[in-house]
Amino acid sequence: MISSGIIAYLGVFIQSYRQDCIKNWIDMIKMFNIKSNPDVSLNSILGNQVKIREWLIQRLPQDKFSIDNAIILENSERWPLMIDPQMQANIWIKKMEEKNQIKSIKPTMDAKQMCRILETQINLGYPVILEDANDTFDPMLEPLLGK
Repeated sequence: MISSGIIAYLGVFIQSYRQDCIKNWIDMIKMFNIKSNPDVSLNSILGNQVKIREWLIQRLPQDKFSIDNAIILENSERWPLMIDPQMQANIWIKKMEEKNQIKSIKPTMDAKQMCRILETQINLGYPVILEDANDTFDPMLEPLLGK
C-alpha cells in the first residue's frame, strides 16, 4: 500500500519530504492496527535486483534516491518529467534506451526537423526525450503529451 502511494504521489518530491510522508503513513497504519513491516523500502518491495544492476551498468547513479526514482519510473504508466540539472537521468535514459534508437528533441530545433523526428519515432514505436523543456510546450506537442 505504501509503495503504491510512493509511486502515485511522491515521485515529484525531494528525498527528505518522501521520508517524512512515508513515516506519517507508517504511523497511520499503526494507528489503525494494520499489520505491516516497519522498514518500508521501495527497493525491497518493488526492486528487481537484476534490473537495478543493469541500470547501474547503464550509468544510473548508485544512491538510494536515484534507484527509487528509477523504480518509480519503471512502475509508472505516464511519461516522466525530470528536473535534471546534472544531466544524470538524461545520460542514464539515453544509455538505457540506446537499443531502441532513442532520439532527443529540443525547443531550439527547427519545427520541421522536430516534426520529422517525432513522426518517425512515434510511427516506429521508438522513444523520444524532450530536452531543455520550457514552462510551456509547442502547441503541436499538446495532443501527444495529453495521452
